Amino acid sequence: MRRLFVDTSAYFALADKRDENHEAAVDAISFATMERFHLTQAFAFDHHFAQYGLALLPAMSSRG
Repeated sequence: MRRLFVDTSAYFALADKRDENHEAAVDAISFATMERFHLTQAFAFDHHFAQYGLALLPAMSSRG
């Protein structure tokens, strides 16, 4: 069985736009959770996951 992390931070970032640090906190929690469970792939549209060294599904093409 293959494990995959699904990033739901976009929903939370939209839900609370007043908190300017909210998105960074959600990313940090996501990364910590992925490390804890030894996950290397994420279903996410957030380039921070790739910057952190994780494989994104669907694969994102680099945009200039």
